[in-house]
Amino acid sequence: MKKMNDKSNWNRLALQGIDVDDMDFVREFNLDPSIAYTPKINPELIRAWANSFSQDAFKFRLEETINRVWSEHIKSCDIATSDLRS
Repeated sequence: MKKMNDKSNWNRLALQGIDVDDMDFVREFNLDPSIAYTPKINPELIRAWANSFSQDAFKFRLEETINRVWSEHIKSCDIATSDLRS
């Protein structure tokens, strides 16, 4: 993760000496790019992280998981059914 400009990174990892660019977090958490390279990035990162534990986020992940598992189950049933026909 190389710096693309001469601005200072303010994300907590960069402040601890780890080579992580603020824009990496902006993209990962879909944050406003204007907070990159400013001290405002850390509170927004914390807010985005905390929001990932909201009830709506949980419902979305649960529904996504149920749909994926159900789809895999149906595929395995189709395979088992086709084996019986052989």
